[in-house]
Amino acid sequence: FSRKRDGTYQLDGYEGALTVLSVPREHEGRPVTSIADNAFSWSDRIRSVSIPDTVTSIGEAAFSWCESLQEIVIPDSVRTIGEWAFIGCQSLKGIRLPEGLKKIGKFAFEHCESLGSFKAPDSLTDVAEGAFKHCAGLASLDLNSIEHIDKEAFKECRSLITVRIPRSLGYLASSAFEGCHNLFAFETEGEDAQFTAYGGALFENGGKKLRVYPPRRPDQTYQPPAAVTEIGEGAFRGALALEKIDLSGNEALTLDKDAFCDCRLLTEAVLPETVTVLPEGAFKNCVSLRSVSGTGGLKEIAAEAFMNCASLRALDIPDGAAVDPTAFTGAPDPRTLRGSE
Repeated sequence: FSRKRDGTYQLDGYEGALTVLSVPREHEGRPVTSIADNAFSWSDRIRSVSIPDTVTSIGEAAFSWCESLQEIVIPDSVRTIGEWAFIGCQSLKGIRLPEGLKKIGKFAFEHCESLGSFKAPDSLTDVAEGAFKHCAGLASLDLNSIEHIDKEAFKECRSLITVRIPRSLGYLASSAFEGCHNLFAFETEGEDAQFTAYGGALFENGGKKLRVYPPRRPDQTYQPPAAVTEIGEGAFRGALALEKIDLSGNEALTLDKDAFCDCRLLTEAVLPETVTVLPEGAFKNCVSLRSVSGTGGLKEIAAEAFMNCASLRALDIPDGAAVDPTAFTGAPDPRTLRGSE
């Protein structure tokens, strides 16, 4: 233990052999109010920990890589959980986050592969960067009153099938659900919210921006609603069944970075003539892509736009269009491509 300026104590470390551990409420007659950074890191024997209601903060990496930890009781007195606090606790099956919790640090529960559910307390408004990254067993999300979901927050959570987005959500990072290959559908709470779901896909800005097309959707051909004017960053990333995307009915359309990257079965893309820029990584790793039409208005093809598109045969590049030197890396020389198949 170490004594803090306010006279309370911080638990700095543990060197015992207990597998079931209760953190003491007091040390030398004064309350224990915090658990230090790395206090229990790599304690591979501990299976269960109970924290007293005198504690208000859990430090960075406090329980990191406690690979045998299956259960932890966190009282409602805790207001902050530091970065990497439980990273690598691969046996942790469930956790109740305290009411009153204000902050979960970055990567706090990364690689907690056995964690089956996450319920946000009413007080929590943000899910931090990578907070539940690589939680392969996470099948249930209750986002409650969450307002902000940062990048890679649920990346590679392969057990997620349906995600309900709360009305309160105002910001969703483009990579928040990247690699959730079994994600089938989003659900939302009313058409007047920031985010709305239609046909399982997630839209923003009154349906004008398509944010996430769930990878497990069975559609072989997809045509977005006519109201869509923007395809968000990585919106179709890793779509498993998609073979054709038809955007011909979406006028004034813009595409964001990585819009269709990693769509490995995609063979055909139909663009509206109003598209002027193919952004960075637009069709990167679309290894089956053969034809892209509707490119008459193109003025720019950005870096890695067709990287690794080795099957590409039909693409009309207008004279004068700027082509980045890396746009066709691992793809046919654009000078050999025809306008149509």
